[in-house]
Parts: sequence; C-alpha cells; structure tokens
Amino acid sequence: MRVKKPNSIAILGTGNVGKALAAAFSSFGYKVTFGVRDLENYSAKEWIADHPQISVERVADAVDDSDVVIACFKPEGLNEMVKHMGDLENKVLIDAMNSIMNKRTPFETTTHALEELTNCKNVVKCFNTTGANNMARPTYGRQSLDMFMAGNDSYSKEVARQLAKDIGFTDCYDLGGSEVYVLMEQLAMVWIRLSRSELGRDFGFKLLRR
Repeated sequence: MRVKKPNSIAILGTGNVGKALAAAFSSFGYKVTFGVRDLENYSAKEWIADHPQISVERVADAVDDSDVVIACFKPEGLNEMVKHMGDLENKVLIDAMNSIMNKRTPFETTTHALEELTNCKNVVKCFNTTGANNMARPTYGRQSLDMFMAGNDSYSKEVARQLAKDIGFTDCYDLGGSEVYVLMEQLAMVWIRLSRSELGRDFGFKLLRR
C-alpha cells in the first residue's frame, strides 16, 4: 500500500525515547513538535534549546498541527495526558510506550488504553521494542536493525513502516492486530532484560532470512 508521506509529527513525551525520535525525524526533514502540558516547565527544556528546529506547543496544539502523533510519555500519566490531546479522529497515533513493567491501569497495554480512551481509529504500536540509543542510531556496521509493529488499521501501519525506514531501520515487520499488543510489550521486555546483562544497550533485533 502506498501512503501519503506525513509531513509533521507531534511527540508526546520529552524523555530519552521522545528526544531520540524527535532528533531522528527532524534530521530527515519532518516538522517535529513536542507536545507538553506546561510550556514553562518541562524536562527537555535545555535539550530543545540546543535543537532550534524542533518546536514546543501545548499538547492539544501540537496534536492539531501534526499528521502523526507519537505517544512516548510515562504510562502512569496516560489518563491525564489523554485529557489534553484533543481531537485525534484524523490522526495516526503511534504508541511507543510499554506498561508491562509498571501497570497502573486496568488495560492490558498502553495501546489498548489509547484505543479505548481516545477517538482515534488509526492506532498502531511501534517504536517500543528497543532503546532510545537505537532509535537515534539503528545502524550496526553495514546492517541496520529491524522494527516491529501491530495494529488493526492497515493505513496506520504503512505510515509507521515508512517512518521507521526513513530514520534508518531496514524494515518494520507487521506482527498482527490488537491481539499481539501484549506480545509487543513482551518483546520490549526481552530487550530490556538483555540490556541489563553484560550486553549493555548497544544491541538490537534483526530478522534474518535465507
């Protein structure tokens, strides 16, 4: 499926993943805006001052001005963040979060929660299965890592695949629909567990085929 390339991305979450994705997408020509609840007090203020090509707006304004919204904030703030998001009906909403380590809602995953709590029909889980260091630099020698995704909307998945490939991932493999959101978070846990071993964080997943 060929999709219209989105031009603008709102990133909700100013932690390591949010900053890595913002820098990556911005460097490839996307208009990137951080959506924050408090314009006077947010964690990445100094970092953004060093990246003037990336703008900051209130959450609802950042969402309204963008084609794609990437959620990568702390999962425990999900209910409160949803109240600020505004109208997501015609947006592609990418969930890059994981709740499996810190389950604070009755939902199985953050993606189930976003589907239930927003009016967005174009939800896809992606960019959750590796660390921020790999979002910023997915290339290892002559090869690049692969990304994975899941969701019920084919258009949203094609957008996610395109975005992943644009920032350097070789491919973005479709694992299925909402029935595999839990699997996606478990895959993230595999990476997290290994990253705490002697491997450290400089490794990632690559699918090899004969």
